[in-house]
Amino acid sequence: MKIIGRARKTVQTGPLREYLPPHWRTLMDRQREEWQPMAKKDIKQAVQSFNRLRGIDGFYLRNAAISLSQGIVRASFNCDGTYIVMADYFPQFVEENTP
Repeated sequence: MKIIGRARKTVQTGPLREYLPPHWRTLMDRQREEWQPMAKKDIKQAVQSFNRLRGIDGFYLRNAAISLSQGIVRASFNCDGTYIVMADYFPQFVEENTP
């Protein structure tokens, strides 16, 4: 979270800000005021859900990523494409869509 915070600060309020269009600056300022880091429990539950998916025979999780700054999980599967799901919903998504 510290690294994400430093990178965001460099772009949003640091010297790189001057390279951004004015409308982006406005959007980032608004979003920065509302942003909260992803809850640790959501990270843990998403990782546990990945482990559940890996245990299904003949079905595999090709790759996955958790966006800590956006609170989303992106998961690509061998037979079903890619899904982008809110991290706090991801365990339920896995529960509803697996045998």
